[in-house]
Amino acid sequence: MNILITADNYKPQINGIVTYVINLRRELEKRGHKVTLLTTDFPNSIDEDGVIRLPSVGLPTRPFERIPLIWGSRLINKLRHKKFDVVHNQTFVTGFLGTKIAKEQNIPNIVTYHTPFDQYVHRFIPGLEKPLGPFIEFLVKYYFNKFDKVIIPSAKTLKSLSKIKTKPQLIHNGIDLDFFKNSKSDKFLKEFNVDPKKPLILIAGLLDRGKNFEIAVDCMTEVTKQIPNALLIVAGGGTMKKHIKKQVIELGLENNVLMTGFVAKEMIASANKAANVCLMISVVDNLPTVALEAVASGKALIAIDDICTKDIVYDKKNGLLIEPNAQELSQAIIKLLKNPKMYEEYGKNSLVIAQKFSIKTYTDKIEKIYEEEIAHHRNS
Repeated sequence: MNILITADNYKPQINGIVTYVINLRRELEKRGHKVTLLTTDFPNSIDEDGVIRLPSVGLPTRPFERIPLIWGSRLINKLRHKKFDVVHNQTFVTGFLGTKIAKEQNIPNIVTYHTPFDQYVHRFIPGLEKPLGPFIEFLVKYYFNKFDKVIIPSAKTLKSLSKIKTKPQLIHNGIDLDFFKNSKSDKFLKEFNVDPKKPLILIAGLLDRGKNFEIAVDCMTEVTKQIPNALLIVAGGGTMKKHIKKQVIELGLENNVLMTGFVAKEMIASANKAANVCLMISVVDNLPTVALEAVASGKALIAIDDICTKDIVYDKKNGLLIEPNAQELSQAIIKLLKNPKMYEEYGKNSLVIAQKFSIKTYTDKIEKIYEEEIAHHRNS
């Protein structure tokens, strides 16, 4: 198959959608498919075969994100000269251009709904989620009615998609399980000069509103009362970085919180291996990649009790489910760190649970959807 994938997010960005796009593209190409990726241009972008970069504009308050410009006639003509079998969009802006190409070539137009639209409002103009609710509902209906197939990574977005014409299909995102299972802790421990004898807690991801990194830092005041040498590893960067750093200093936790900034996939995998316990307490994720990476690394996970984590973390089996507040989080961390046999058992269970999130299994399902939609188009 000749496949066009559109995605607003791609390298050099570091986030869950970028990881998803990289994994899917690589697995499809392994299977002999030709994949063209249409994505956003960033400063310091590296040219890649099969990747077409759209001109973009920056966001002063969010320097790690850019908005692609999809109206360039030269680029559209370049795409028109290519014959695709299917378009798979990863929302949001580039999906409009993917839809245009699919319509012109009369081929299937598929979308995966990674980020709930209200979260864009939450990120860029927080506080207006409710006032803009009716507009968001209209936009969701308008946008997703353009597609032949809508795929959702978790059931979290089902309600918001209740009024679209196509019934969404739930398919959990996949990751490279072997990469995380076989990673070693030495790379991280050496790079950041971390004592492996310390009880290590990892929270990874984009430091942004709703991700609750500040709760993780806050809870360390209680954790260190009982486990003085415990170390919280904050792996990631973003708009909340300065706030979190200030919070660490104000709470006197400089010796108990390590902030790494943005790090590459290899370092995240090594950090997961080094950690005794991992955290996922974001209230804005759809299917959190950081949680998948933790279970694939064979780790106990303390996670928010939310529909987005219900198929990843099973309470008292491979982790603990909590409400996102410092009191519950500190209690859960202390409970696990004081019971090594418990977190080791949970970690073993995580490796079993992780098997259903294999990128190979995921791509099997995606391939089937491509084939079915292509056949449907040809017969209609």
